[in-house]
Amino acid sequence: MKLLILTLLMLSLPSYACTLDGIWKSHKKRTLAELYGSRITNSEKMKLAKVYGKAVIEYSNCNTKVVRYNGGTTTSTFEIIEDSHDSVVVKDVPSGDMTLLVKYDNCYKIPVKGMAFYEHYCRQ
Repeated sequence: MKLLILTLLMLSLPSYACTLDGIWKSHKKRTLAELYGSRITNSEKMKLAKVYGKAVIEYSNCNTKVVRYNGGTTTSTFEIIEDSHDSVVVKDVPSGDMTLLVKYDNCYKIPVKGMAFYEHYCRQ
């Protein structure tokens, strides 16, 4: 009986470690370098420069994402659709939206919706 319970418990656990689990902080310097290389106007760049470097995202249990920004907190669920050594495809469960996160140097970059640049996050 103990063997059966142990086997069922092990089968219910994910077979891999979630590469996103942990705390990630918006990296202002890397995001601004990306931003300044984009085709947006200088006034837009100045406004956006005040936004980045403040958000913190905590991923846990390979399915929960908590975003903290300017004193607010948002919690949502996600699924990892694909995970390779250089990218992760994440599906937001409530909306069904898919996002490609590009991994590099213990960081990742995520496309900013409606804009032609990426926001960079690094592990804390």
